[in-house]
Amino acid sequence: MNELIRILTQFGGGRGGGPNNDVVRFLLAAFFWCVLSFIASREWRRENKRRDLYVGLAALLGLCREILMFTAEYGSYRGVVSFDFMYRYYPPLEHAATMLSCIVIAFAFLQQVRINSRFAAWYLWLATAITATIYLVTAVDWQRYLVANPGTSFGLYGGDLAFRLAASLIMATALAAFICARQSGKFVPKLLLLGFSFFLLDDLLMILNLVTHENLVSMISPIRHNFHIWAIPLLTGTYWAELHHRIKEAGNFAYAVIDALSAQICVLDNGGNIIAVNRSWRMADLANLPIWLRSNEGDNYFKVCEETSGEHNDRARDLTAGIRSVMDGSRQEFSLEYHLFVSGNNRWFQAKVTRFSGQEPSCIVIAHEDITDLKLAEEDARLQGMQLLTLHRVSEITANADNQEDAFHTIVAEIAIATRFPMVAIEMCDRDRQVMIFKGSIGFSREQDTGHEIPLDRTPAGIVVRSGEPLVETHVREHPEYDYELLTRHGIQTFVCVPMISSEQVIGTICLANPAEIPVNEQFVNWMASLANSVAAMIERKQAEDALRYSEERYRSLVENMPVGITMVNNQYRIVMVNQTQADLFRRPAESFVGHHCFELFEKREQTCPHCPGATSMNTAEIARVDTEGIRDDGSRFTVRIHAVPIFDAKGAATGFVEVVEDITERKQAEDALRYSEARLIESQRVAGIGHYEFHIASGTWTNSKELDNIFGIDEGYEKDVQGWLRIVHPDDRQAMSEYITEQVIGAQRSFNREYRIQRVNDQATRWVHGLGQLEFDGNGDLLLMFGTIQDITDWKLAEQQRSLLEQQILHTQKLESLGVLAGGIAHDFNNILLAIMGHAELALMRLNPTSPARDNLLKIEQSSQRAAELARQMLAYSGKGKFIVEPIDLGELVTDMTHMLEVSISKKAILRINLASNLPPVEADATQLRQVLMNLVINASEAIGEKSGVIAITTGAMQCDRRYLAQTWINEQLEDGFYVYVEVADTGCGMDKETLARIFDPFFTTKFTGRGLGMAAVLGIVRGHHGAIKAYSEQGKGTTFKMLLPAAAGHFSQLRKNDVADKLWHGSGTILLVDDEETIRALGSEMLKTLGFQVVTADDGRQAIDIYRQRQEEIAAVILDLTMPHMDGEEAFRELRRIRADVRVVMSSGYNEMEVSQRFLGKRLAGFIQKPYKLAELSTILKQAMEA
Repeated sequence: MNELIRILTQFGGGRGGGPNNDVVRFLLAAFFWCVLSFIASREWRRENKRRDLYVGLAALLGLCREILMFTAEYGSYRGVVSFDFMYRYYPPLEHAATMLSCIVIAFAFLQQVRINSRFAAWYLWLATAITATIYLVTAVDWQRYLVANPGTSFGLYGGDLAFRLAASLIMATALAAFICARQSGKFVPKLLLLGFSFFLLDDLLMILNLVTHENLVSMISPIRHNFHIWAIPLLTGTYWAELHHRIKEAGNFAYAVIDALSAQICVLDNGGNIIAVNRSWRMADLANLPIWLRSNEGDNYFKVCEETSGEHNDRARDLTAGIRSVMDGSRQEFSLEYHLFVSGNNRWFQAKVTRFSGQEPSCIVIAHEDITDLKLAEEDARLQGMQLLTLHRVSEITANADNQEDAFHTIVAEIAIATRFPMVAIEMCDRDRQVMIFKGSIGFSREQDTGHEIPLDRTPAGIVVRSGEPLVETHVREHPEYDYELLTRHGIQTFVCVPMISSEQVIGTICLANPAEIPVNEQFVNWMASLANSVAAMIERKQAEDALRYSEERYRSLVENMPVGITMVNNQYRIVMVNQTQADLFRRPAESFVGHHCFELFEKREQTCPHCPGATSMNTAEIARVDTEGIRDDGSRFTVRIHAVPIFDAKGAATGFVEVVEDITERKQAEDALRYSEARLIESQRVAGIGHYEFHIASGTWTNSKELDNIFGIDEGYEKDVQGWLRIVHPDDRQAMSEYITEQVIGAQRSFNREYRIQRVNDQATRWVHGLGQLEFDGNGDLLLMFGTIQDITDWKLAEQQRSLLEQQILHTQKLESLGVLAGGIAHDFNNILLAIMGHAELALMRLNPTSPARDNLLKIEQSSQRAAELARQMLAYSGKGKFIVEPIDLGELVTDMTHMLEVSISKKAILRINLASNLPPVEADATQLRQVLMNLVINASEAIGEKSGVIAITTGAMQCDRRYLAQTWINEQLEDGFYVYVEVADTGCGMDKETLARIFDPFFTTKFTGRGLGMAAVLGIVRGHHGAIKAYSEQGKGTTFKMLLPAAAGHFSQLRKNDVADKLWHGSGTILLVDDEETIRALGSEMLKTLGFQVVTADDGRQAIDIYRQRQEEIAAVILDLTMPHMDGEEAFRELRRIRADVRVVMSSGYNEMEVSQRFLGKRLAGFIQKPYKLAELSTILKQAMEA
């Protein structure tokens, strides 16, 4: 049976069966009414009788009722229809439709509706049976009906369903009987009328109950809830007198019926006399009842009520007035509710006064019934309804609240109305759980407004927060541990506090307070706990929403502000969302992307890309990457890198993917530039001979670039560890480098910076390298590795040596040039003096008698002056400005001629050995200068031997010299390769150390106590003037060797010829302008010119000479012009003279040699040059050449 009920309830209709049951019931009922409407309309078309029209109308009303029921109940279950509609409007509408349907169909059956179709008759019977079954299942499952139906808060209990079930069964039975009979009899319409009348009465009472709610519920409820006991006698109330008469006649049977009733019943006649009472009246507790319930048969009820005094006087007066109103016919019945204090309890009673009329005499029936249980039930129902309504409203508030503060205030107001507690507050714990913060309150003082904080110590709310359990206290004043002054200030006696729990932690409380002592039951506490759970759920939901909103905003902000483009694409490759960066990359609005295919952005494709990362990620469930080109609307292209991340639903199916689009145009260009730079760096390292390495300290191994393999001469298979590196280091440097890297680099943790030699592994060649290394440490400060470079500096080393030698030579040259400037100046001035001496001596010899005794003195003066002039020329030669008398010379012959002079010049303990080569080529040189060089070298060699015995060897020879050999000499002024003739002077003296040898040619450097330091410097100057070189070797204790190399000359030797001065000088005529700043020169020159037949005009500087020539240019035949003069030198004066007259004859005179002066006046049509000091014959020759030119 239970299983059958369970199966029926799975498919049964009615409220409480769930949404599936509602659907089944609606389909069955709607089908029934549709079929009935169809049958009635067909019969009406056939017979055109009004009764068929009524049936169709009733069927349509029934269909409308079912649609209304289904829409309201199924919509309420799904949350579509509001609770307010279900509560206020749905029940009256449903029962009104039912009433109309029943009235119309009852009227139609009263018209004896006929159904001729056998199929229709059987189908109607089947539909009726199904409908009856549905009502049966609804009644069986009435407890679920009570829980699900909102109308139960107004007193709709199981009795109503039983009543409706009876009516439905009567209707179904009558309908079935009518259909089976095919012909209607009198029994069927009456039975149908009775069934539909019951149905109609039930709906009428329900409508009145729902509509009036407060005013008539006291009158209607007893009838409905006790209908199964006394509804039938009330329905036959018009025959009460006859019933009373029959009761009198029936005797014990009638009294038995009245006594069976629980109400206290008495019957009054028209005079108010009690003519009958039942057993309940007689058995009442008279001591605790008012006087009107302690009367007996025969008493006058009005007098009894008038004797009532005290607190019952008002009720007795109201009851008497009500009875009289019924007696005089002003009302049909009268009802009065009152309460009494019975046996220590407060009890509620209801007095019902009904007048029965018909046959005389009429009487009044008074029924007093204890309705305390009903009152309590009604109060419970009211409270439950209010609580359910409040819970529903709080749920709606918490579900739809946008502002928590407003929601808190609304909730406390709703709770205050529902519970009738004057003080309600919602409090929240702070983070430290030390204080409670008021979030919403009502009834407390203003200082307990929102935001007010109270401490938790020794407060009822603190106990609830710590325990997590509700607290109910109805005698707060009896508990001194609650010393919270708020309770005392408001005189609170009853206190209810329930926790709000979220995630198993108390987050706050809902507190109710009342100055009065009010009983609080467990049901009320449970209801409060439900409210607290709803509020806690709201808070938790709000916190979750805030967290979700914050997370979404943060996610949105993160996505929008990411430096890369974000595109969300579905599995149809259509774009769902893009961030602003993506829009900026493609330079178009973000909304223009949505709905388009992602592959339209790349290459403007019409289908997916061949290497689509999105498709790959969805197929492999992994992140895919691809580099491609994006195309903007303006046609510009840019390189992007796309990472695709797949998106899957709960079932694991791919729903799309997210593309992270990064503009790598600049990075791509940078990578290309980096690769190019790396290639250039590798090539540069190859060209520069630089390789890089990484030396791992822990393993002792190193890795390197390809170029370093080339520098070391190793291949990839070489063992690259510390020992392998040491094997490459040159044996002479190996020990030092091992100690350096162990102690200085790794031990002292210093950078590597060292030049050392290596021996290449492949060819054993010795090379110089420069190693640099930087140390790198890990996070703990431990040495991790050393990285750096190694450069082959062999060529640089050689160049450095050459540069050092060149610097020494340049320094030496600068010293020589400085000394040469000094020597040149001295020689210039000295030549002026010598010119005066030699000129006057020569003039004196010409004028002196050959037999004069002074002639010898003048000749000696002339010879001394000649030697002094030679000395001046040597000084000029040292400075590089001297004029050599260059002619082909045989060095062997030169040495042979000087042998005797050299032998007498050296120490007596030194032996001179001459080794001369034969057939030497000649050299273009000044014999005097070479003799001086040879003499200086031999004398120095003799001095180096000193007082000891030794050998001085002079050797001549010839050799082929290349640039490399010449670079090792003291003079390396771009000497050309070729054949050189040399003279070598070697001695076995004391020798020199390196420092002395390095300074041997420095001016004023000497190792002699009385030396001047000019001898070797003069030697170097003479050799340099002859475009030669000199090489020196020396070793302390063994001796020194000097080798002078001179370039060999082409051709044959020429016979040296001396130009004898002609006995007869050339004489000329005309005027000569003699310009010189020295008075002695002007005087001597004038005499010499006059001797040669010229007239002389003198000037002491260039400006005076210009003035004179400008005035007398026609008579001046030539100008002898000194090169160095104050105010205006000879060069500037020459230019001015040329401006005056372009063909002027100018003979330049200077103490410097002709070569230097000729270079300065090259191409300027200088008539001649004469070097001071000069003789009369030389002057005659120069003037002759100038005049004849």
